[in-house]
Amino acid sequence: MLDVSSKQKIKNKFYKVGFVPFTKDCLNNLLMRHELDENSNESESLRQLQSDYITTTLEAEKLGFNNMFTARLPKAKKQ
Repeated sequence: MLDVSSKQKIKNKFYKVGFVPFTKDCLNNLLMRHELDENSNESESLRQLQSDYITTTLEAEKLGFNNMFTARLPKAKKQ
């Protein structure tokens, strides 16, 4: 069981990255958010995840599911 100081430390870390209930601040934190083609270590993992998702979506449609799986990962804007 966590002691009180450990719980407070965890809450403080959540607050620092914007992971607080009822906010979307964590989506703007550079440590938490990654996009396709952003030239980071995460880009290739995200590219593979998106590819797998598209493949699975096509397989689900072949099984008779309607076209309800339409999510796409955000792409980094070229600057």
